[in-house]
Amino acid sequence: MFLSDEEIIQVVKESFIDSSFNQAILLDGDWGCGKTYFIKNKLIPKLEKIFCEESTNKRRVIYISLYGVESFKEILDELYINFMASYINSKVDVDSEKIGKGINFITKLVNASLKAVNVDASELPKLSDFNKLKNAVIVFDDIERCNISINELFGFLNNLVEHNDIKVILVANQSEIGKLSLVKELPQKYNVVLNQNLNLLKQSTKSNKEDSKILSVDELQKYTEILFSNDILYEKIKEKLIGITIHYRSDLTIIFDEVVNSSVQNIPTREYISNNKDLIIRLFEEEKYYNLRTLIFAIMSFEKMHIILKEDIVDSKYLNKQFDLILKYCITLSIWIKKGNKPYSWGKDAKYGAIYLKKGSLWGLGDSIKAYKFVDDYLLYRSIEKFEIRSVIDAIIKEQIDMDKMVRNQNSLYLNKLSQWWDLEDEEVVIALEGLLSDLREKRYTIDFFKNIVIMLLQIKNHGFQSISIDDYLKEMIVIAEEFSGEVETNKFELLSDSREFVNSYNEIMKPILDVLNNKKNKLVKDQISYCLKDTETWANNFYEYCAENKSKAIHEYKFFSTINLESLMVVLKSAKTKEIYRFLDAINLIYSFSNLDEFFEQDIQNLTMFMNELNIEVLANGSITKTLALTKVKNRFEEIIELIGRRGRFS
Repeated sequence: MFLSDEEIIQVVKESFIDSSFNQAILLDGDWGCGKTYFIKNKLIPKLEKIFCEESTNKRRVIYISLYGVESFKEILDELYINFMASYINSKVDVDSEKIGKGINFITKLVNASLKAVNVDASELPKLSDFNKLKNAVIVFDDIERCNISINELFGFLNNLVEHNDIKVILVANQSEIGKLSLVKELPQKYNVVLNQNLNLLKQSTKSNKEDSKILSVDELQKYTEILFSNDILYEKIKEKLIGITIHYRSDLTIIFDEVVNSSVQNIPTREYISNNKDLIIRLFEEEKYYNLRTLIFAIMSFEKMHIILKEDIVDSKYLNKQFDLILKYCITLSIWIKKGNKPYSWGKDAKYGAIYLKKGSLWGLGDSIKAYKFVDDYLLYRSIEKFEIRSVIDAIIKEQIDMDKMVRNQNSLYLNKLSQWWDLEDEEVVIALEGLLSDLREKRYTIDFFKNIVIMLLQIKNHGFQSISIDDYLKEMIVIAEEFSGEVETNKFELLSDSREFVNSYNEIMKPILDVLNNKKNKLVKDQISYCLKDTETWANNFYEYCAENKSKAIHEYKFFSTINLESLMVVLKSAKTKEIYRFLDAINLIYSFSNLDEFFEQDIQNLTMFMNELNIEVLANGSITKTLALTKVKNRFEEIIELIGRRGRFS
């Protein structure tokens, strides 16, 4: 059970006003849950009002972080600084502004000097006065990050509580208490864990060698943490010192506006995030995750992208839709990675798409999320490319505009009626499926619809409509693909999903369609290259220009030399001049210009090898010394290319 902020303040107030309560209060919560924010911004101001203004039994309120503290002297020094600051503030008013506490106090004191602020050094509190310090409320934060032994620290704090009438609030992630001491004297601790007389597994009381177990490194570390992460006396000392333990979790609904206003500097972004408060809180609550640092991390990351896209892209319903999706993905991915999960593994050329982050998300129906690789790049690596972000969103918006135009022109298509098929009655789904098949037979769909059609058919079938014959739809799509006359980027049909079963089913259906499209594309490419090689006078320059224009396309499609007609190439090489051979070699080097060729051009290995087998330098050179030199360089270069591409087969 988690108390609200006001309920916690009330518990602290009632406990500290009660003279019989002489123990500390522990505020326990996970890292990043907002404990320190609550302490500094709500609890301490409220306690100062209660005990410094309203109460007759006045108490000063002091906050001290124990992060990295290694000795009691550091704690005493910090207490003394706060004690002196309170005293001077009660005596001095510099330029109508009281001197602040802690470091601010010390800085002003040094700068102005005691004389300047008209305080006699003899009047300052002595250490002996400090030792009698009473009537204070001290908040010790970051208990688990203190380098002092937890037993010794709690003993020290217990003395403060019992003998000085000091009210103490401890703030910590209790599950991490004592773990800082875990790394000390590790060899000795490992020896204890490895002691054969210590039965860690609780499997048997036998001591013979057959029952012993060799521990792995992971097991050794695990058992060492179990034995030594908490000091042995911790629980007993804790029971004596701590009277009330309050488990803290921030209420995002209440604190959201404060967090956004303090974290997001860009006003339009701040307004946009505030308008989407309900969505953001719902995403956190669905994951039962309440980490304030993650919220801040996510919204500040979104701010970067929001500013970039607001600069150049005209505001429209399409851009606003992308903002909605990017924000949702920023929040979802931030929670996902902060909970220790692995991010999605993007393909080489994939930049955006619907993915399935959650394990067990098999067939979709709301489990997928629109994802952007540039969000992963920034959240994971703090890499942000303005041009990349803009070009991706521009491309998505263009696709959406084209798709909307197509849908408007074909709003009677049954595919639209099936877009939310789960809202229909079973009979309506069957009728719409028959209509979809009829639409395909009438060729009312372009190939751009094929991906959505196949995904929808798979989803419907796998949710119970087993009578669907997907082959019937596939035959009609193949007919449309065979009649398609334009160019198509087949990578747009790639499906992003962590469900291997669903991807395999999708790929199996799409393969015949992609084979048709790839064959048509390969024929087109071969025709283009054949055209370059057709003119024996200009072939070398034509071929070079083709390679220069299509380099990125070849890399994108993972093939180049496999599309070349070797017979045509050999014909021009036989009559080629020396300069033309070098020009041909330059063109080849344009394509195969990097060391990791095995990751891209595995499909080319067969044609490259066949070319090498047919490359008879003596015959092609026909006695020419310079042509022999040029062809030898071609041969050597092709051997290097084949060697680089062939590495995958040797090391896979």
